[in-house]
Amino acid sequence: MSTGGEEKDRRRFRRYEISLPIRYAPRQYQSDVPPDLWEGTLVNISRSGAAIKLMHRLRRGGTLEISFIQHNPPRCVSVVGKVIRSELLPGLHALTLDGTARGAHLAAVEFARVLDIEELATLREAPALDATVVEKSKKE
Repeated sequence: MSTGGEEKDRRRFRRYEISLPIRYAPRQYQSDVPPDLWEGTLVNISRSGAAIKLMHRLRRGGTLEISFIQHNPPRCVSVVGKVIRSELLPGLHALTLDGTARGAHLAAVEFARVLDIEELATLREAPALDATVVEKSKKE
């Protein structure tokens, strides 16, 4: 298991803590059937990946289609990603539609493409990133 310093060193881009609703669909290998659409919460995001809180565990190495949704003003960014890690969050539960408690999971997802800085800016609460943040992000 890596330490916090080692994990930070592996990150290519700055991570932003953002709590936004997401919709995602696990891709099914060689299937023409549309996958089910699930909902979760974005915990943090960078140009190359994100951490998302879900109601179930995802398979490591699995592929997801993810839509990040900003409601005010309305904005959406969609991307495909690969599950790097999915683990149970101890002591944290989510309620299912029928009201039963279910363990929540945290999944780390690596995007198939690097998000444009403008796409990332649309998800942040600030209207846009300034040039110093953009340059710093490129160096990290």
